Amino acid sequence: IDVDGVHQRDIIAQIGNRYDIHALVQTDITTTEQRTKLDVLDDALFLVCKLIFRDIGRTGHTVIEQISFYFKENLLITFQE
Repeated sequence: IDVDGVHQRDIIAQIGNRYDIHALVQTDITTTEQRTKLDVLDDALFLVCKLIFRDIGRTGHTVIEQISFYFKENLLITFQE
């Protein structure tokens, strides 16, 4: 599952409730000023990292966005800015 738009807290909450994602992890998903980290949870892994790319089409500037990965059993959910 790929979620684009981490600032839509209601959608993050719906997904969190559906897949039993802890409230603190949901907060980490929506807080985009974080450093790279890996949290080993009871039944899941949560990884936050930065995606760095060049916006060639519009501005030509380097863009830094947060991407988060939530791994649980046979499930992978990505959350991008």
